[in-house]
Amino acid sequence: MKKYLIYFLGVLIMAFGVSLCFQCKLGAGSIDALNKNITDAINSEYITVGRIVIIENLLFVLLYFIVFKTKDVILPIIVTFCLGTLIDLFNMIIIVGDNIIIRVLLFIVAINFVCLGVSLMVYNKMSPSAFECLTLIVNKFLTKLSFGTCKVIIEIVITILAAIIGLVFLKGFGEVSIATLIIMIFQGPFIDLYLKLVRKIKFLN
Repeated sequence: MKKYLIYFLGVLIMAFGVSLCFQCKLGAGSIDALNKNITDAINSEYITVGRIVIIENLLFVLLYFIVFKTKDVILPIIVTFCLGTLIDLFNMIIIVGDNIIIRVLLFIVAINFVCLGVSLMVYNKMSPSAFECLTLIVNKFLTKLSFGTCKVIIEIVITILAAIIGLVFLKGFGEVSIATLIIMIFQGPFIDLYLKLVRKIKFLN
C-alpha cells in the first residue's frame, strides 16, 4: 500500500511542477511543450492541457499494450487520468506574476518538483509511465540503441514537432525555448540525484 502512496505522491508533485512551469511562461520540457502548443493551437475552451495529456498518454499506453501484449497497463491508465486532471486543477489555481526574477526562481523550483515527482514514481519500480511506454516501444525496434539513447531521440523529435506546431499555428515557438534545452540537459541528472536522496529516507523504505 505504501508504495502506491509514494507513487501517486510523485504524480501529484510532478503535476504541480508541470503546471508551475507553464505559469512561469519561460518554456517547458519537450513533451509538456508539445502538449501546451497543441492546446494553444486548437484554442478551444473544451480542450485543456490536461485533456491533451490524457489523450496522448492513453495513445502511448495503447501502443505499448499492442506491441508488448501485456496486461501491465492498468496503473499507467489510472495515472494518465490523475495526471491530466491534476495539471488542469493546478493550472487554475497557480498564479505567477510578471516579475522576471520571481518567474525564473519559480521555474527552477518547478524543474525540481518535476524531477522529484518522477523520482518518486520510478522509486518502487512499478508499471512504466506513459512516456516510458513510448520509449520502450522505440527501444524494441531500435534494439542496437540503449534505453537512454532512445529517450533522447524521442525528446529531440518531440521538441522539433512542438516547435513546428508553434511556428505554423502560434506565430512563434510557443512553449519551446532555451528552457526546453535546459530541462533536457539537467532533468536526467536531477532525477538521479533525487532518487539517491529518496533511497536514503527511511520512511520510504
